[in-house]
Amino acid sequence: PVRKPARLKALDAFEAMFAQGVVGAVVSDADGVVTRTNDAFARLVGVPVKQLVSRQLHEFTDPADRGLFDELHATMKRDGVEAHMQFQTRLVNTSSAVVHVSMSSSCVIDDRTNTPLVVTLVHDVTDHVVVNNELTYRATHDALTGLANRNLFNQHLSLIHI
Repeated sequence: PVRKPARLKALDAFEAMFAQGVVGAVVSDADGVVTRTNDAFARLVGVPVKQLVSRQLHEFTDPADRGLFDELHATMKRDGVEAHMQFQTRLVNTSSAVVHVSMSSSCVIDDRTNTPLVVTLVHDVTDHVVVNNELTYRATHDALTGLANRNLFNQHLSLIHI
């Protein structure tokens, strides 16, 4: 049998991880145009993989969060391969449901074309956000009446500068 060089084995492993991973993965160019993605990301936004390619990554985010992508691409263009950025944002899928995600992006150089690419891993953190919001509400509202409690009153009072 013909043995594959170690680099090819590593590439095969990466390809399998990228394609079959449970974490959304997106490769985009320096302008944010999706060049490649996986099924996990496609499920988050509710769009088939083939329809994601050639679209802007920010198209799937809440309009209020689109400035984060401008910052991301400005950072990538300024810092090149040294650029890394991590942030939370909201995706809006095809059924108009909001999906809270944590994104980790890094700039890499494509060996074949010598062009910069942005690799972004997308983790669904919706459950964490929902639980955090529920805990915050419970900490600031009376369990029986639902009215604001002393904690919330003191928080608002501290914002007033007399």
